[in-house]
Amino acid sequence: MKKRCLIVVAVFALIAGFYGWAGAQMATKQDVMTMVEKAGKLIEEKGDAALAAISDPKGEFIDRKRALYVFVYDKNIVVLAHPYRHELIGQCLKGKPDDEGRMFRDEIVNKALTKGSGWTEYVYQLPPEVGGKVDQITYRKYSYGKLFTHGNKKYIVCSGTYEYE
Repeated sequence: MKKRCLIVVAVFALIAGFYGWAGAQMATKQDVMTMVEKAGKLIEEKGDAALAAISDPKGEFIDRKRALYVFVYDKNIVVLAHPYRHELIGQCLKGKPDDEGRMFRDEIVNKALTKGSGWTEYVYQLPPEVGGKVDQITYRKYSYGKLFTHGNKKYIVCSGTYEYE
């Protein structure tokens, strides 16, 4: 009987430990804000010259294991930088909704332009590198956008964290 109880306790401990480890791998809101600040400071120093570093898929502004990356919009919701979706750079995404119809990009940019920064909730695909996922399922995402400037140009620097599994 003692042996059976010990096995049950060990199995529960392993399960709890696994879920604790898996949860620790996701980016926190503080991680997101730290990444935005780091990219924003680079933009304040270098302006457009910082965009290549932010878009570098092997650079310091993307952490594939935690689905953490920086993306940048201008005030017209044109994508200026993105480390894993280069095909979006230069595209205006104004009025493009998520799968639930929310104009989240417009909301992110508006909050940054009117309040300086803010969080926006929406649904978005998880990058395929995370957990080997290659499906088209969308997950709840919370993105933080903050306004930075260089000269007279405005940049909305963003990053987010996903809620999944």
